Amino acid sequence: MDLLIRKNVPSGIILALKRLRGIGKILTKPDVTDYNPGSVSRSFKKFLERNKLPHIRLHDLRHFNGTMMLRYGITEREASARLGHSNLLMTKKYQHVLEDMDKESADKLNCIFKPSIDNALKLKEIR
Repeated sequence: MDLLIRKNVPSGIILALKRLRGIGKILTKPDVTDYNPGSVSRSFKKFLERNKLPHIRLHDLRHFNGTMMLRYGITEREASARLGHSNLLMTKKYQHVLEDMDKESADKLNCIFKPSIDNALKLKEIR
């Protein structure tokens, strides 16, 4: 069973899905019957194996999505909407700080505490 995984869902679709929340499943078989959650995970595992990709859980893609949205500056509210969360606290559980993000933050803070020659010159000009 091959699953269609959609990326970059337009905001209009997200709004429509919010209006339809609670009406039923949005991922169904072509005959409109439900997939068994275990079969979806098995299909994903087979997809990884077939394409010689490392094993991850299907659910890990939600964490990856949340982390990439954090990494690339998507606001918490937008990320929360895309992940289908009703509050920002849940979204934060899906967003993880990566090593390069931590280094970037440290570099920004270092600029505050370690003035450069350029900053010293600018201070002189202001005075």
